[in-house]
Amino acid sequence: FLEGRALSALALVALARDGDAAESERLAQAALETLPAGDVEGSIEALFRLTSAVWWPGDVRRAEGYVRQALELAAAHDLRSLQGRALRVLQWLLEVRLELDEAAELVSTFGPPPEDVLERARVLHAEASLLRLQGRLDEAVAAFEESRALFRDAGLVVDAAWAALLVGWISFVR
Repeated sequence: FLEGRALSALALVALARDGDAAESERLAQAALETLPAGDVEGSIEALFRLTSAVWWPGDVRRAEGYVRQALELAAAHDLRSLQGRALRVLQWLLEVRLELDEAAELVSTFGPPPEDVLERARVLHAEASLLRLQGRLDEAVAAFEESRALFRDAGLVVDAAWAALLVGWISFVR
């Protein structure tokens, strides 16, 4: 258990600090192989690390495969927060490939706004991202602004700043 979690953490460090996608992938794969079957959350986290490691150098299709595995595992164990995270990552990967119809179909599965404030902010931000790419800029700005306010109120200033940056980008484009 502990070894697998440590390998997963090292995979994050290899990518975030060192920018070494190959080492990150190797460590995340080792984590996935080391974690016991019962450590579902640890396995999902290792799959997220693999997603990032292969996306970093541009292998979006393989990243999609890993995030879909994470989504299946989270859904099978009713881990709603991790399931939501996987859905948003998958949406983003679809947007990267400009597969906007597929991304919109995925967003339609998000359901009613979550009661959890942070999850609501994340969902709004994801929806705004798709609206922006669809050219529905007024709706995107409104959703980004709402997510920004929620992030700011929760003290997540980096997330709030990112939403504000995207509103600024829309203003620039206009």
